[in-house]
Amino acid sequence: MQIYILVAGIEYHSLKPNFFLKFCVRRKESILKKNINDNIEILIFDFQSGIIHKYSKYLNGSEKYKKIKNYSMIRKINYNNYNEFKPNGKKFMSIIDIYKVVQDIGSNNKNTLMELSFFSHSYNDGPILVNSYDCSSCGNGRDINDMDARASKDFRPPTMTISNKKKFQDAFHKDGYAWIWGCNAHSTFKKIVFKIIKLSKSNPADTLLIDIKNLLSNNDQKKYFWYVIKNYMSPKEYNNAFNIKKIQFKYIKSFCCYHIESSYSYSLAEVLNNRKVYGVLPGMFAEYSNQTMKVNVEKNFKDYIKFFEKYFYFKIKNNYGDYCSYSCKLSVP
Repeated sequence: MQIYILVAGIEYHSLKPNFFLKFCVRRKESILKKNINDNIEILIFDFQSGIIHKYSKYLNGSEKYKKIKNYSMIRKINYNNYNEFKPNGKKFMSIIDIYKVVQDIGSNNKNTLMELSFFSHSYNDGPILVNSYDCSSCGNGRDINDMDARASKDFRPPTMTISNKKKFQDAFHKDGYAWIWGCNAHSTFKKIVFKIIKLSKSNPADTLLIDIKNLLSNNDQKKYFWYVIKNYMSPKEYNNAFNIKKIQFKYIKSFCCYHIESSYSYSLAEVLNNRKVYGVLPGMFAEYSNQTMKVNVEKNFKDYIKFFEKYFYFKIKNNYGDYCSYSCKLSVP
């Protein structure tokens, strides 16, 4: 038995019906064509309709389809004028429901999950499935009205206990993988990285000094850069940081590592014991074309990709565009 889970988020900007669902269906068809020598089960979670579509294909050639309606449909009334999701007390599909299904597979069909794919908008904290908000003030606990992924909370207690994390891991086949098809956009981070590439030499040593004035051109960049760097400096170094004019390249790498390690893709790779997790590079956008799923790589992104390949050992998968393979063994300073 091989199990595949495909998740369709909502195009919350326009609420266009089935926008992400059609990519799940296309992925399903591709899976069925490639896997003809095993029993296949494909679960498609459609957040907009609240329906789980279950497709089964058996070695004897027979097929079976079941529609499971467990959740309320999401409608225009569930969004305010800023496209923010408002649950209104109903039971809607959540990322937590996905985790529970994976954990159930780990308990009852160990090592059978081949793929967990998210087709949706996304950013560094994970897939944006409905565009809900985390308004929780209880530390690591999740907001009960938040349906989206949260890299900083989802794979630790109280959201996921140690035993449930083990079940989550056990669900995946040794060759199983996860795939976040959406963006990992962060415009401030991306702009700083482009500056780093421009200012650094072809083979810079960790001691290479980068001119801060040329690196950080506005207050948003300065605020974000120093917010990150303080995690890698001693209190004495940080207190003096605003007086220095140049910074060592090793701190530049630390800045990039922070963004990598805080990402949903990296967090998921840690949980899956280094099974492959595909996603776009930090700071990059992805676009969903009508023909296939591709990362929107502009011409000047070639150097951007090479930078992450060189210093952080990312491996690029080009079958569906420039997605990369995340690993908790990525190079760190």
